Amino acid sequence: MIVLSKVEFKKFLDSDDITFTFGDGDNFLDISPAISILWDGKNEPEIKREGYEILRYENGEAVFQESFEDFEKAVGYMAEFVSVGDTVTANKISGFETLEEYYDERKFRDASMSELLEKYKDCDEFSLTNSESGKITREQADEIAEKERKSAEEECKRIYDAENKGDLPPFETVLKDVREECAEFVVKKRKKFPEKKYGKYIASFICDFVMDEKTKYYGEDFWWHIYIALGREYDNIANIYDRVALAESEDDAFAADGLEWLRDCVLRTDTGFENHCTQTSELLTTYFFPLNDKTKRWLSTKKDDYDFHYGCGLADLAFYKNGKIRFSSCTHEHFHNDIKE
Repeated sequence: MIVLSKVEFKKFLDSDDITFTFGDGDNFLDISPAISILWDGKNEPEIKREGYEILRYENGEAVFQESFEDFEKAVGYMAEFVSVGDTVTANKISGFETLEEYYDERKFRDASMSELLEKYKDCDEFSLTNSESGKITREQADEIAEKERKSAEEECKRIYDAENKGDLPPFETVLKDVREECAEFVVKKRKKFPEKKYGKYIASFICDFVMDEKTKYYGEDFWWHIYIALGREYDNIANIYDRVALAESEDDAFAADGLEWLRDCVLRTDTGFENHCTQTSELLTTYFFPLNDKTKRWLSTKKDDYDFHYGCGLADLAFYKNGKIRFSSCTHEHFHNDIKE
């Protein structure tokens, strides 16, 4: 149990991204700050507090959700279900049963780069990811594209097998037809989805036409999932081969950040649409480096693991020991995780 004065309770809610849980089992009430995050894709995200959000559960299902601008109104609603006076008694604070456990987690959450380097001093490698300047060769592109095709086909096959009662066309026919539709869609709908507003890759928008019965296959919800999977496949593969052209450019993530020396430290790279902390429609290149005295000195110039230039440089720090990940950080979402061996 966590006992706080009402003043302390409000101070926690006003100063941290936190959740207090009252009750246990399948019947409980959660209160947390109502927060919106504004991000333009380049600069530091802006966190805006807009009051207090309450979620109430009965038999494991949410039965009430509402945001309150005023603290006293939020507490007034809480008082209908839990005891609220000069003190409040919560069962958990952000999943922890004691303040000590919560403070330990917060210390890790707010760790500086020097503290992280000390905590993970036994690691031997680190990685950083770039989403804009990574170069790939034609051979790498072919390999990544084949993985993308295989992944999309496996996803579609799971959907197809779950729905097929013997009344669907052969799976290979469905793949061929929908892939051809995606290619035709990109050509025919380019004017409807101008690149300036919707970006270069638009095949995945074909799923919006399934429910309007403007595609070859329609009438059941599962078709929407097949069209978006193969539309995304088309877009991702187009993205992959567009990146081959960057191989002829002198610019890369290291030049952009003035880190040509770090380029010489690269042990290996991994290119695809996901890394240790995120999955995206952008092609990501993750670079792996030795964690030695030289690279530690450079990392120690960073304030913390979020002090990187997401979107135009290197970001998403991770530490490894003997090839196994021990620490994973997501720069633009501002969270990190300790990964136990």
